[in-house]
Amino acid sequence: MSTSKKKPAGKKSAKKHSATTTSHSRHRMKISELQIAANLEHAHAEDLAEAVAAYEKNPKDFYSAWHFLEVHPANTRRLQSARSAGVPFSCFEQNLCIMVVKVHPETGRIHPTPDGESDPNTKTAIWLEWGPHFEQAELAEPGLPAEVWSANGLGSHDCRCDTGASSFEKAIVNLAHNVYALYGLRSRVSHEETLPDQDRW
Repeated sequence: MSTSKKKPAGKKSAKKHSATTTSHSRHRMKISELQIAANLEHAHAEDLAEAVAAYEKNPKDFYSAWHFLEVHPANTRRLQSARSAGVPFSCFEQNLCIMVVKVHPETGRIHPTPDGESDPNTKTAIWLEWGPHFEQAELAEPGLPAEVWSANGLGSHDCRCDTGASSFEKAIVNLAHNVYALYGLRSRVSHEETLPDQDRW
């Protein structure tokens, strides 16, 4: 006579049902996250189109210039997670370098102070530097360990867009113009391309 115990009826099917339910739940979660990412991508595209239209209509408006820079492709990163596609977000403020300086009122540059004379740099100016964000995969070089580079990528400095003005608002307007003139709506620009001085604000 066999001494093995019989499993209670329905126990096996209950476990199978539980596993199937969990699988379906994960599938629904994945679809939901992908849908959210797609919705955010669509909203970002609409926001970009509106920002470009407003900027082109009035490129000297501070609000329009700021918003254009915020959503510009060169300032857009896509947050990656283990379970979802990239979600767009702006890294413009992280890529912006702001300097408050005193400059010569006639040249707009910092002049050395001659011995025994008063400082010729009497006018306050705002200088801005900016550059597109580069992801880790774009920065890493063959043969170098991944930990050499930041997992979050790095900001850069494109000196072709450097600018300044007597106020922060005017400096942002100038920066937006330079980015628009050099980059258009591209996220990357070849080093061979230039922004002539006469076209720079």
